[in-house]
Amino acid sequence: MTTPYTSEFIDYADMARYDLLKIDDAWVLANSGGETRLYLRRDSGAFVVTRVDRAEPEGFVMSAPDIVDVERYLTTHMGSTIRSLRRIGLIYRPLREKFLVPGWTVLVGPDGYWRLSDPDGRWRVTFNDDDAVGFSWIADASLEDLRASYLDPGGAPLFVDERWHSVWK
Repeated sequence: MTTPYTSEFIDYADMARYDLLKIDDAWVLANSGGETRLYLRRDSGAFVVTRVDRAEPEGFVMSAPDIVDVERYLTTHMGSTIRSLRRIGLIYRPLREKFLVPGWTVLVGPDGYWRLSDPDGRWRVTFNDDDAVGFSWIADASLEDLRASYLDPGGAPLFVDERWHSVWK
């Protein structure tokens, strides 16, 4: 079974106690007990992530043309879970639009979705909420550094410099 996710990401998701399953047309990351399920599908040339909590209806979370950006976003999701399981401090990302990384743009459509473009004007991701702002801060981070930062109690190498701390003071 060939998954779009890298083996490194699958191992990382396992640390967060998520299992990867193939169900019909989707790759599903399900937490232990299946309370939260994250579905990955392809639609119109983009990867689309939806989420189901318990018996709630499936809802849109994000989409991106590149699986690397999907892994970046899901790495933050899994990373928060891992940090909670390990009882180490959470990593906070800016969410208010005024903290968008300079050069990046976000447009909120009539559907309420936040569409994020990089400084070159390329569409990178669409979110159902203000996660687009936080994503602008990690959009160019390597997946290896991002995973390492969530695993490190002090947030190294990405979440330790003054740039990060000054945003949340």
